Formats: sequence, C-alpha cells, structure tokens
Amino acid sequence: PVYSPDMKNIFFARQENNGISVWSYNTANNFLSNYTKGMNPYPLKTESSILCSRVNPQGLGEIWRINYETGTEECILSDPNRSFTTPTLSPNGKWILLVGSNVLMNGKMQYANTDIFVCQADGTQLSQLTYHAADDLSPTWSKDGKYIYFISQRGSSTGCANVWRMTFVY
Repeated sequence: PVYSPDMKNIFFARQENNGISVWSYNTANNFLSNYTKGMNPYPLKTESSILCSRVNPQGLGEIWRINYETGTEECILSDPNRSFTTPTLSPNGKWILLVGSNVLMNGKMQYANTDIFVCQADGTQLSQLTYHAADDLSPTWSKDGKYIYFISQRGSSTGCANVWRMTFVY
C-alpha cells in the first residue's frame, strides 16, 4: 500500500477471483474505490493518475498510467521479451524506476533474473541499470533523486539479501 500525495487515500492491489486490481481506501470517509486491473500502484503528485503494472496476454508485465478521474488508460512501457513491475517516479518527475526481467544463460541452462531499469516518464529511453546474476528488487529513490536503493543477494555466499545503493546520473 502507498499513500496518495495529499495523504487522503491509500492505494493498494487486491486479488480476487477475476484477477488483481488497484483500489484505494479514503481515510476520511472509509470509502473503498476500485480503479483498474493492475498491481504495484504508484500515485503521481502532479495529476490524478497512478502508475501500475499489468500482466499482458503473453504473461509479461507492462507499465501503465491510469487517470482515475477521467478513466484514461495508457500503456507506457511494454517489451516482447521482458516483464516490468514496481514503477516509482523520480522526485523530479522525469524518470520511472522499475524492475525488469531478463533471461540469463548458465551453460545450457537458462533462468529468469531481475534487474533494475529506468525510463523517461513517458516510457521512452529504457535503460538497464544493474547487470548481475542475483535478483535485484524493490528499487526506491532517495529524496533528492541522486541515489537508488534496492535489495539484492549479490555479494553473499549464503544468499542473504542486503540493501544496496547506486548513484543515479542522468
């Protein structure tokens, strides 16, 4: 769950028989609202919209912008070979930080791996930020947007997850 910028609503994903959808809970009047199919909601500060991820018919995650006042829905990032989740907007509103999947090869064996990606707020200029055989997950921005924090098992012979920090320079 995540608060709206005005702290009046809590956005969350809810799984039901017909799939996962984005909801909000109004803290003032206890009202629940269902907005759209999707998960990982992230409310935007400058408009009545959220970013969220959705699974397409091929089973891959896409990033969508949903205006919850007008009902306008726009797919802003999709890839035929990758799945994307957990979008968060940079403090300056210019970049979306997200997790993307890759298929890695270990000899003849292939396996899924997650890395940290970033793209412009409109979905263009997709760039992969991490390249590691360990899964990199749960990215978040520092308040000033200069750093990205994430969880990874890299550097641990026992597979213990740790918090990592990287500088964001774009």
